[in-house]
Amino acid sequence: MKKILGLLVIVIMMTGCMSYNIKMDIKNDKSMDFNVQMELDMMQFAKIALMDEDVWNNYNASLCENMCEEGQDDCVNSCMSSSNNKPTDEDVKKYLDEYLNSGEFEKDYSYDEDAEKKLKEKGYKIEEVMDKENYVYRLSLAKHFNNIDDISSEKEISLDISKLVDGEAEELFFTKTQDGNYKANFIIEEDSDEENEYLMDADLSSILKYDYTVILPYEAISSNATEVSSDKKTLKWNLTGDNIKAVQYEFNLKDNKKNIINLDNDNLKYVAYGLIGGGLLVLGLAILGLIKSKAN
Repeated sequence: MKKILGLLVIVIMMTGCMSYNIKMDIKNDKSMDFNVQMELDMMQFAKIALMDEDVWNNYNASLCENMCEEGQDDCVNSCMSSSNNKPTDEDVKKYLDEYLNSGEFEKDYSYDEDAEKKLKEKGYKIEEVMDKENYVYRLSLAKHFNNIDDISSEKEISLDISKLVDGEAEELFFTKTQDGNYKANFIIEEDSDEENEYLMDADLSSILKYDYTVILPYEAISSNATEVSSDKKTLKWNLTGDNIKAVQYEFNLKDNKKNIINLDNDNLKYVAYGLIGGGLLVLGLAILGLIKSKAN
């Protein structure tokens, strides 16, 4: 039974398929809040695992062997012949309940200890939740960066976010150009078809989803976003299944403070003096011109 239930874990870990919600909120002071929410629909993956005929037959055989006394092959064969050819929702639920209640999920699929250690050392906050009632596993990562220059390079950067959250990738997010722009090129590498043998007949668009959002302080210079806000500061990518491509955008953080007058009490007083003085000068020149014209 443990071996059969473990196939679910193999499917999940081999595909790496989850619902990712990635968000970057970049401020004009160059700080950034980075958040990743990952959600795994256990029911969906159990259905995919049981779609495999061998997995389904072996699971049924395991159930029948547990029902019959040892050595009663006729009982097992009779049980197998009366089983459904394909798993029902109740079969999937039972399959999952046995797996989750066995404690094997926490042992086999809890967030990798090495990755967790690496990310915590880098300042990430990590939270794991297994919602057994709704068969959903959630993992969230969050980190605040004080200055995006610390995670930028003059070299061309292509970041695989899936490797970043596994603690494998170097923490470089952006390419900084000579003119002061920042370029993002985030990729999501998919596993080979050979590794995804259990997913060959599955509808990838129904089990793979990546949502990426970036909030900028100023209008983006360019992007390949699938959705752009009216002020062009919020960019969104809704990526599913075979449509997964690179997330690309370019932006600049202008120092607009140089172009803004700070009207505190002292400065406001000087501005007022200047306006009054300028007005009096214009008025004096006008009066002088009027006197001269009358004298003539």
